Amino acid sequence: MKSRLTKFIAPCILLLVILAQAYSYNYLEILQLRPQSTHVWRQTDCTSFALNYYQDGLNPFKPRLHNQFNTNGVTLGEGPILYYAVSVLYAIFGADETVYRGFWLLIWIVGLFHLFKLLRKLLQDDFWAVMITSTAFTVPVIVFYVPNFLPNTPAMAFVFMAWYYFYRYTEDKKKLNLALTVILFSIAGWVKAPALITYFALLGAGSIHQLFVSKQKLKSIINEYYVLLIPFLVAFSWYSFTAWYAAGPSADDYLSAKLFPIWKMSFQDVLDTIEQVRTMWLDEFLVDYQAIVYGMMLLASLTLLYTKKHRLHGLLLLFVVFGIVSYCLIFFIAFNYHDYYTINVFILVPFIFSFTVLQLQQYSNKYIYRTLKIAAVLFLYLSTTYSAQRQTVRYTSWMNEPHVSTDLFDIEPVLRQHGIKSTDLVISVPDETTNLSLYLMNQKGFTYYNDVHLEQDSVNKRINEGTKYLVVNQVGEEQKDYLRSFVDEEILTHGEVKVFTLKNN
Repeated sequence: MKSRLTKFIAPCILLLVILAQAYSYNYLEILQLRPQSTHVWRQTDCTSFALNYYQDGLNPFKPRLHNQFNTNGVTLGEGPILYYAVSVLYAIFGADETVYRGFWLLIWIVGLFHLFKLLRKLLQDDFWAVMITSTAFTVPVIVFYVPNFLPNTPAMAFVFMAWYYFYRYTEDKKKLNLALTVILFSIAGWVKAPALITYFALLGAGSIHQLFVSKQKLKSIINEYYVLLIPFLVAFSWYSFTAWYAAGPSADDYLSAKLFPIWKMSFQDVLDTIEQVRTMWLDEFLVDYQAIVYGMMLLASLTLLYTKKHRLHGLLLLFVVFGIVSYCLIFFIAFNYHDYYTINVFILVPFIFSFTVLQLQQYSNKYIYRTLKIAAVLFLYLSTTYSAQRQTVRYTSWMNEPHVSTDLFDIEPVLRQHGIKSTDLVISVPDETTNLSLYLMNQKGFTYYNDVHLEQDSVNKRINEGTKYLVVNQVGEEQKDYLRSFVDEEILTHGEVKVFTLKNN
């Protein structure tokens, strides 16, 4: 009875730590917020997919955005399965962003618990399993995006789950565990291809170890592990299809898969990007003492290559590092303005932390070991505190300056009271994003992104396509040259927002 009770102590402690972290990150308030802060542009792309699935009758084959582009809003990007799952939850609980945020948070917590169970098996030490799992939840950029609509952190959570079931498969050889590994890696890669960095490391390191260390025959390896190619085939097939679709004459390539490689940049552009990351984003990744600690962990972990017992772990880490470096070079341009591209890099944290512990378990005496445990607790506390501070900055500084009037946050009921349906097309200005103002209003239409502000012909074209209304969220916008001759009757005013009917010029 005592051993059974002991088994549940560590998971309970982990749950308490995660809840305490979530509280310190102000998640209780954030869960109730409308999309805002960093990259609200991309946030509302994601929420737009989910809401349109819900409103279009849960048709899984037509992912739509509120922005109509030239395709009635139909566009393809990452695998839409998670957006569709949110729409199903909307059908059950109602279309509320709290449901979306809560679902993202739940996936992350489930992923963390699978990471904990994996580390518990690997390290045979509940303390370190709790510490490492909790530390994975202290990277500021991850902390911010966990409840913030983008699929990057759920994809990482599915990777944690996949690794747990693969480790179980190596222990018991049960086909179910291998099947779950394949399914979970496939979901992760489908919704975010770069999430497969550690999956490819598994294929590379595993193949080399089986061939040259375990001396297993190639045919035998293929017979047992060929199903592990399925996640790659799923991701490759989907993103090839989206590229083909986006190349069509009437399609839009807004969210189609693109590479942003460093070799297409000038030397000065590379330097400018590095400087941009240093000045704008570095604080969202780590602080000085964390960089030093993680650097030491990385070096300590790589020494596993020289140990017979854990050579496979060292080889795996080598492939993970190679994958991360390759990823950074292939998407280097994107790091200039997109901090969320770095989320995939921080999959390294639980790897180097756990592999460092493997080394410590071999060589440290008990006094050093106890001291390091105390240091780990202090490191967790400081890292959590730092991430909480960065969360405050995200929501109270320039990072949360509104891109459009906040009066759009609650305007939807007002629009419906004045007979404007969600399917009525509008021009919403000023708004440089694809979907922000349109999503907040739950209104299909066009924004600056569609070049409506560049010339009168662009506005006239949209009116001829059936656009009925003009929504202005900045004083005087309707008087600008590109709009003035199309403005007809003012229908309503809601704070800073005005709505007009449109007429042909």
